[in-house]
Amino acid sequence: MEINLSVATITGRILDGSNEVVRTSFELNKEVKAVKVGRPIRRVSGMRARFGNAVADITQTAPEPIVAAPQIPAWTTRPGRAIVQSSGFFRTTEVDGRWWLVDPQGKPFFAVGTDHVNYLAHFCEKLGYAPYSRNVQAKFGSEEAWAMNAIERLKAWGFNELPVGHNPSLRHHGLAPYALRFAWGQFCAP
Repeated sequence: MEINLSVATITGRILDGSNEVVRTSFELNKEVKAVKVGRPIRRVSGMRARFGNAVADITQTAPEPIVAAPQIPAWTTRPGRAIVQSSGFFRTTEVDGRWWLVDPQGKPFFAVGTDHVNYLAHFCEKLGYAPYSRNVQAKFGSEEAWAMNAIERLKAWGFNELPVGHNPSLRHHGLAPYALRFAWGQFCAP
């Protein structure tokens, strides 16, 4: 069995010696989301085959997607007037029976973030190492280089705060607040 992946197509062939028995091709386009991880598998009329020794030779990587400008601006650029007196800290407060996230100037804001942006995350006991950490170390060379790339990507995607489980090297680079644990009132100033 042979599978070839290009930027535009996935093509598969099954060979019997040098004779091609089956050939199929699938075109990738903007509407189709390509699977980037997983285990190779082929199903044919109820037959199921798994490959534990699959090898991938990557000759060209797809370019990074072009991301549109974020829809939600960072907290410092949000217009509006304060609902409470400024305190210099991110916090929660109740105003007229409704709870708000409040920035250091006393303005309400929406915290937009994701969970576990961490250079050392998700150690796999079975493997004996953290696959993500090993991959980003190979790609970026250092935690600092990874952190700068991660911050720029998070900002480009419209995130404005650091989540629970974030790496401390991400702090103080334009995303605020950061959460130490997931509980209202546990935000820290940038």
